[in-house]
Amino acid sequence: VGAACGKLHTVALTEEGRVYSWGCANGALGHGNSKSQLLPKALDRPLIYSMPSITTIACGEFHTLAVGQDGTLWTWGRNQYGQLGHGDCKTHKLPRRVEALEKKICIKAAAGGQHSLVLTEANKVYAFGSNVFGQLGLESKVKYSAAPDIVSRLRRSGVCHITCGYSHSMALLKSEQLYSWGRNDCGQLGLGHYRSSPVPEHLTMFKKSQVQQISCGYDHNIAFVSEYAGPGVPPLEKVYTWGRGEEGQLGHDELYSRCVPKVVQTLLARGIRAVAAGGFSSAAIDEAKQLYTWGCSREGQLGHGDDI
Repeated sequence: VGAACGKLHTVALTEEGRVYSWGCANGALGHGNSKSQLLPKALDRPLIYSMPSITTIACGEFHTLAVGQDGTLWTWGRNQYGQLGHGDCKTHKLPRRVEALEKKICIKAAAGGQHSLVLTEANKVYAFGSNVFGQLGLESKVKYSAAPDIVSRLRRSGVCHITCGYSHSMALLKSEQLYSWGRNDCGQLGLGHYRSSPVPEHLTMFKKSQVQQISCGYDHNIAFVSEYAGPGVPPLEKVYTWGRGEEGQLGHDELYSRCVPKVVQTLLARGIRAVAAGGFSSAAIDEAKQLYTWGCSREGQLGHGDDI
């Protein structure tokens, strides 16, 4: 029912709440060792006897997060910046519950390259890990935080979804407005400039629109947006992209970065229903369940039968 990918590992979630992982270990597989796995292998429940059924998973570069059915958060993998949230910077090769959030009910998790975000049932966002570019949104100049800390600027905003790029973060509110923070060298924050931000900033480009979906790539983003078209008229549904564009991941005619969201013209009137960003590629699915992909294809990740 779910899957997530790190740089060299993959994690899958079954309907029964079991977690399978495979790929290059680095502790991120959660099997208690550093052995790589060529085939999916289930996490050994006896080794982690208190781990509940899992409902949500997320992968960073070399770390993994899992939200339990009981609202607990479990993390494992590399931890050089405290991205596991255990209050230390030691690698953990087995899933371990984040005790600092034991009194919170976690419902979603998101992972950047070396930082993590968690959304609670109370619509509060907690962040931990690397903060070199302000990607934790903590309004401080600390380079990292090994324990979860609340993103105070979003405390009363009613956050319903979180997502991370490698060094930037985004939050979607119940009001269907979008906030971004962190690294911005490619314009990935969508704020109209290239300055990084240590606190969440409102993307005013969408203040009169409703952002339905948002997904982050390494340093670009894709959003599915509904726009008011007038009384009695169905809303206009558009796909916007921004951030790094040198690999064609933005889907525009030009191959350069954009700091302001721009409509993907070729997807207009296609009836798009879902969007997603890969590291340096993007994808969309229309109402007929047809898949569109674009961006970097050096490893054949676009599925077009070539690597051009």
